[in-house]
Amino acid sequence: MRPFTTDIFWLPKAGNTTAEYEDAHFVGKWKKRFTQPRARLALAIADGATEGMLSRQWANLLVRRYVRHLPGPEHLEDWLSGTLRAWQYEKGHYLQQRERNNKPVQWYEEPGLEAGAFAALLGLVFDVRDAERDGTRRGLLSWQAVSIGDCFLVQERNGDCSCMFPFDESSALNNRPYLLSSNPARNRGIAERFMFAAGKASAGDRFYLMTDALAGWFLRECERGAAPWLVLDSFRGAGADPEFVEWIETLRVAREIRNDDVTLVRLEVPELAD
Repeated sequence: MRPFTTDIFWLPKAGNTTAEYEDAHFVGKWKKRFTQPRARLALAIADGATEGMLSRQWANLLVRRYVRHLPGPEHLEDWLSGTLRAWQYEKGHYLQQRERNNKPVQWYEEPGLEAGAFAALLGLVFDVRDAERDGTRRGLLSWQAVSIGDCFLVQERNGDCSCMFPFDESSALNNRPYLLSSNPARNRGIAERFMFAAGKASAGDRFYLMTDALAGWFLRECERGAAPWLVLDSFRGAGADPEFVEWIETLRVAREIRNDDVTLVRLEVPELAD
């Protein structure tokens, strides 16, 4: 099976440096499970809340923990517990590093540390099961997604958005989203706020994962009858690609997109035949 084609574009808020970028993204490696007739690919994006301290670090931990541990609905509580334990290590490492750099946490930072960090999360897993068909081995590709907050997923097939998740109207972005916190006390009832989706994918399908600022633009374009995925497909670089950066900056000046961190992961499904 050919590898998935994956491109990642990202940009911090206008006026911020790359070190102040508080979104996160992580794409795992294509893994063949030798004990089972299946293979998997996982990827995730997260949007750290500016209001929380260490939200960038928290967002990065979430995407890595998702990709490496692949939580399904039945394993969500265990995944949350393990992630919060891992955060204690990350937080301790941060504090030690501040001490080593002779920049210990100041008294005015302590309330922020105690309150915790916050982030939205969207994860996507592709699962391929081999099957005999017409004398050849072909992959049967399914996908599952999980979301908390206002990150956004689109599946595009033959010029049509066959799936939008976890919302399909731009008005949904006007509400204050539920976010996952590094402070357990802020997560009471949060497991009930996670949303799940599943579907099938075919060769040539494209999936777009994006944080909320870009999601708002995408949905508004759909609502006026445009095809915004064609714009997203026009970029050929990766990372802070100059053409992508220039386009986002133009949207910001025109107030067609909020001044927020922007992340886009674009993935194309390959031919599934061996």
